[in-house]
Amino acid sequence: MVSRASLGLPSSAATCSAVSVMGTMCSMRNLHRTRFSTAALFVVAALFLTACSGKFLGGDSVPPPPVQPKFTGLPATVPDYVLNSDASVIKRDETDTVLRMTMETINGISSPIAYYKKTLPEKNWAIDSDSTSDNGGSIVASKEGKKMSLNFKVVNGTSRIEIELQK
Repeated sequence: MVSRASLGLPSSAATCSAVSVMGTMCSMRNLHRTRFSTAALFVVAALFLTACSGKFLGGDSVPPPPVQPKFTGLPATVPDYVLNSDASVIKRDETDTVLRMTMETINGISSPIAYYKKTLPEKNWAIDSDSTSDNGGSIVASKEGKKMSLNFKVVNGTSRIEIELQK
């Protein structure tokens, strides 16, 4: 017969007194159930705490906020560098006849110049004059009787694009 000591269990007297304190029956089966219930309780608590921490099974419990589309207010017929780069609008002014907008980008001045030289003709704008260089400059374009001027310059290490569009 296997003794309690050989299994690493306390003597029956110690077990009975410990189990009696808890108000349960003094038997090996009840002691096993108590240990199993305690282990199950710890597992449930661990899962609950994991779920409440914001992460569960490697995923986020809260989805990231939706990406807000960039809006500049330029007509669809005008190439919009902000929508196709890291640029942002820093100033916008509109009257009944003119839309003025200033954008900034960290891409360098040659990137927006190349963008507008390529996309203006694709949007059916005629480039009337181009006085751009690696340091900035301007482009004047026209389409259906409307004029648009683009000025490119570097201010404090940041590239600026100024657009003036006649409506």
